[in-house]
Amino acid sequence: AQGDIRELASAKDVLSLALQRSGDMPAAQSASEAALAAYTQTGDRLGEAATRNHLGMMYGRSNRNDEAREQFETALRLFGDAGDRRGQATAQSNLAILDGRAGRREAARERNEAALAAFRELASWPDVARLQFNLAVQDRGLGRLVDAETRFAEALAAFERIGAADHARQARASLAELALAQADPGKAARWLGDDPASHEGSPQARAALATARGRMAALRGDVESADSAYRNALTL
Repeated sequence: AQGDIRELASAKDVLSLALQRSGDMPAAQSASEAALAAYTQTGDRLGEAATRNHLGMMYGRSNRNDEAREQFETALRLFGDAGDRRGQATAQSNLAILDGRAGRREAARERNEAALAAFRELASWPDVARLQFNLAVQDRGLGRLVDAETRFAEALAAFERIGAADHARQARASLAELALAQADPGKAARWLGDDPASHEGSPQARAALATARGRMAALRGDVESADSAYRNALTL
């Protein structure tokens, strides 16, 4: 019977994530609450922690930030009690998002750095890639271009390591744009590679690469190539 309840809880938790992605937040909340009740009934603390983390994500996506924080903090404590370092790091990175929204930038950065260190130690490369890419975007927005380049480069290496080719293309385009922002078309060319006619990847990634190629050509004074690349980006 306990196993059946756990299976039901797991199914409801997975359903909640799918409903969140589809945008049906009321249904996602109902599914998460059903999963939480079932895990609590069986005393499965790790299951409860994961569900609370997912419930916090739902609240966060609904801009119910105080409720999200309560769930993430409880999840963080439960993951810690269970010795689940990856769960702790995930909850920390989610709390960092809330700190950022509240204007607590230093607190957000400290949480993110702690989460990143844990993900590196655990060789959780998808998490390293995701977190470093997002932090690089933040650093770029703050004008910390050197820090942004370091983060984008680590994200690129992690994306390539896990075979996430499309995300790697986005990281390459971002690195090229940083080089162009520093008036270094040579470095931009090295990040972009030698295949401007490639048809691989999603339209978004290909458009990002085409735009970077256009800016690189414009910086070099090659108006014809710049115009061609921009047109290619627009068609994508």
